[in-house]
Amino acid sequence: MAYDDGDASCFFAGCFLGGGSVNKPESDYHLEFMTGNEHFAHEIVKVLRLFHIIARVTERKEAYVVYIKEGDAVTDCLQIMGHSQPDVF
Repeated sequence: MAYDDGDASCFFAGCFLGGGSVNKPESDYHLEFMTGNEHFAHEIVKVLRLFHIIARVTERKEAYVVYIKEGDAVTDCLQIMGHSQPDVF
């Protein structure tokens, strides 16, 4: 499936509203999308790659977590969702 900027904005915003979080620990920002579906977790990673954002998937308590730990990548993802600063969450 091809995504334009508007599609991606809606896709990531929906993923975030459905199971996302962002925080700033002492060292770097951290963004997560949580889902109960492994295939969907890998779809999120695939769409992020279209925007040159590297994300990883891990399993946590019977859920799949897509996470981004690199600060610039977190900012880029937030900008795609239509937010410019992580502290808006």
